[in-house]
Amino acid sequence: MKRSPALETAQLKPLFDLLQDRLTLSDALKEKLTILTRAEQLVEAQTMDPPQSAADREYYGLLLWANVCGRFKKTLSASDLRLWRSHSADARSSRALVRLMKSFDDFLLAQFRYYGPALFFSHGVLQRLFEWRGDGSHWMKLLGAMLEVNSRVARGEAGARFPITQDHSVFKREAVKELRVLFSKIRTEFASKNRMPTLIAIADWVEHTVKHQPRVFPSLRRGLPQLKSFLLVAQEDLVLGIVTGRTHAPSFVDTWVASATGYSVQRARQAMSRSCS
Repeated sequence: MKRSPALETAQLKPLFDLLQDRLTLSDALKEKLTILTRAEQLVEAQTMDPPQSAADREYYGLLLWANVCGRFKKTLSASDLRLWRSHSADARSSRALVRLMKSFDDFLLAQFRYYGPALFFSHGVLQRLFEWRGDGSHWMKLLGAMLEVNSRVARGEAGARFPITQDHSVFKREAVKELRVLFSKIRTEFASKNRMPTLIAIADWVEHTVKHQPRVFPSLRRGLPQLKSFLLVAQEDLVLGIVTGRTHAPSFVDTWVASATGYSVQRARQAMSRSCS
């Protein structure tokens, strides 16, 4: 059971520099890299369509692999961390390394609930999958179960949930800042009119505004399809409350994340608060 290339190799210099000598990133991705933070890019990987550019796919693969390995290392004891960094070519070289790689595979498997097929962009992930194929069919059955959960959540099935992670907490912090600006613009646009706008009118106006001001709303621009969908299906009081001033940005994000992950608003708020601490 060979282990994947050491993460430390990918951390020697920025991901963009690792690719530009071999592949050409699309102009769209280059622009995103100047706007989105690393955390925002990770959230985007959850819902985006597969990039057409091979370089873009490899970029996201490296990004996801670094994130998975980095978070796994934070769970290790000092002795296991030393073992992880020894990057033996053969994971069967010791029982301790076999145990460690089993823990990593369990951790990696769970990430498919959250990131779904996007993890297939990663060469490191593909190496592990090819190892799983030779180790027994149970790994592939478990992988299928994780992808099924991911699909159920993406389709909004009742009872299906995504895990709430630190990435959501970072997104909330950035999105709240942008929503305060956006909500002010919405009130200026609609509050002076003789009657309350429809949800469709608000959603269409938000889509146009965010789409054409990506530097003002980078986080919202990245999640614009999800934002518009949420505005159309959310409780009417929540959306119209933006116009009247009753709806505030933090509670709006809590409700949005709750809708996307399948949790109650209170559970989503608590989970993001814990991730920030």
